[in-house]
Amino acid sequence: MVKVLWLDQAREHVYDIYTYYCNHASVRVATDLKHEILSSTKQLKMFPHNGAPEPLAAESDKEYRYVLVRRTWKIIYYFEDNQCVVSCVWDTRNNPELLPEILFGEA
Repeated sequence: MVKVLWLDQAREHVYDIYTYYCNHASVRVATDLKHEILSSTKQLKMFPHNGAPEPLAAESDKEYRYVLVRRTWKIIYYFEDNQCVVSCVWDTRNNPELLPEILFGEA
């Protein structure tokens, strides 16, 4: 079994999503979505390579993978030093050209 580590950036994404849905839907909807996002990574403890390869990060030296939540949110992570590192929570409705900048600080 491996450890799942959430980077600060990924935690901030979850917080931003939660806040948005609290303000634009309801606290219950926001809480349910937050729980679903966080629990989606539990499977990675046993199956760290279970997620699909992230095509928008194919040029990276790390093998980024993702787990999809509600067909809208990608939990993007990589496997390193016997742990899954969650890099970001990506809204698939965003411009895909922005993802490399979020993951690697590049344009």
